[in-house]
Amino acid sequence: MKKHLIIALPIVFFFSGCNEVNFTKLNYQAQLCTADNSISCNDVRIKKAIVATKMAREQLEENKDKVVREAGEAGYQQLLMLMDKK
Repeated sequence: MKKHLIIALPIVFFFSGCNEVNFTKLNYQAQLCTADNSISCNDVRIKKAIVATKMAREQLEENKDKVVREAGEAGYQQLLMLMDKK
């Protein structure tokens, strides 16, 4: 049973594409790139920023009622458009 779990969990994470899992992985890789300006480290930083933006947009969508109360429907739509452009 343990072998199946050990094999299944990485496969689930791989296919889920979960932003939190990706962010954690990229965050770890970015820490290894401290003061390194190689192409691969710059790619890691860019991917990390993209995933962080996606996570922020998801949070914005999850808290739509609160955002609409504070910024109005037009403000909420503008924030979504801004996140899409970023």
